[in-house]
Amino acid sequence: MTFSLEYIEHSLLRECAALITDRCAKKDGNYTISAEQVAQIEEQIGPRACRTALRVARFKPATDDSGDWHRGKFPGSAKECLPLDPEDFGLALDDLDPGNALGLREAA
Repeated sequence: MTFSLEYIEHSLLRECAALITDRCAKKDGNYTISAEQVAQIEEQIGPRACRTALRVARFKPATDDSGDWHRGKFPGSAKECLPLDPEDFGLALDDLDPGNALGLREAA
């Protein structure tokens, strides 16, 4: 069984976007992810994947050059997302190993 690189990339982005939205108390609402948290996630999965996952989760970069990302209509009233664990994003990469994801690997 083989997976295309496109399938693997989309799976990663969906999983990372879900990790982000799971940390928001409400499905729809005004939320902020700090520049510091974004930098920590970028260290785990790289800038391109991080920024794309944020966009999939419906976040946009702040317009004030703060490096924060916002979701919702009124960034000034946004709540901080619950703390994100950057290591979860690295684990998401590991889970995309098809052998691990499908349970095809034998226990060591």
